[in-house]
Amino acid sequence: MSRAAYPPEIAKNFPVELAALAGYAQHRPNLGNYEGQCPSILLQDERPAHIGAIDALRPDQADAVSEFAAAERNGQ
Repeated sequence: MSRAAYPPEIAKNFPVELAALAGYAQHRPNLGNYEGQCPSILLQDERPAHIGAIDALRPDQADAVSEFAAAERNGQ
């Protein structure tokens, strides 16, 4: 997250919907993320030292990826 209008120390006191409008929300797939995670992670009181990246796929996208991976494993 480059520069937020409201730093996490302020935005963590916002209602969830307002924090999302202020930029603390990830848009599928993977738009507006922070270190591969939803930027709302910055609003938590404690954050892990290392944040692993995850894909924020829609259900239809996740299904397509699973089907593709299964076909690749089966040599199809």
